[in-house]
Amino acid sequence: MLKRLLLITLLSFLGVVVLSELLLPYMIGRQAETALGKAFGTGDIQAAVKARPALAMLGGNFSEITVNGKDLHTGKLTINRLSAVFTDTKIDLARLITAKSLTFREIGGFDGTLVLKEEDVNQYITNTVKGLKNVHVTIDPENTKVAGDLTLGPVSVAVTMHGKLRGEQNLITFKAEQLLVNNAAVGLNLASGLTEFPVFDLKKLPVPATVREISSEAGQVVIRIGK
Repeated sequence: MLKRLLLITLLSFLGVVVLSELLLPYMIGRQAETALGKAFGTGDIQAAVKARPALAMLGGNFSEITVNGKDLHTGKLTINRLSAVFTDTKIDLARLITAKSLTFREIGGFDGTLVLKEEDVNQYITNTVKGLKNVHVTIDPENTKVAGDLTLGPVSVAVTMHGKLRGEQNLITFKAEQLLVNNAAVGLNLASGLTEFPVFDLKKLPVPATVREISSEAGQVVIRIGK
């Protein structure tokens, strides 16, 4: 009788372990997708979570969390693509379930990539740089060009800036290296408020992040981020 009871107990325990390995990653992954979709205003997000044993997830502990998303809205800028891998991570599981909010308590490692499309940077500058109208942004490997019409009271002039997108700590900025007004070169110091401005603050992400590397390609900029 005792052996039978022990066997039933053992089988029940194994059943719980097996079910947890199958169900917990799926259930918590879907909760994470819901939370991130709420934060970024999109449903096009995939999240996968890992822990061994899976029961460790109930304490908010994960060996790996992977996130991939498209068309994420962060204020006035749309991120075309986001991919991120977090390792040795602890999250607030209660807050994830009750408030649909993904809050990181501890992060051992973090590596991610953001992709900003030319047209999204164009729209951001149109909405944020005062006085600059009819904006046209061109991103190439060696140069980022911002052109438009600058209105100064009753006067409107054609402005063209050649420069680069740069990253420092958690801020991505555009910094002009050449300024043309009505096709004539002028000194950058004459329009300092126009020739350098922020494009994206990584503080808008749900996890502390810094810029590791920025590389421009035809039509887009790729930003590698991490802890």
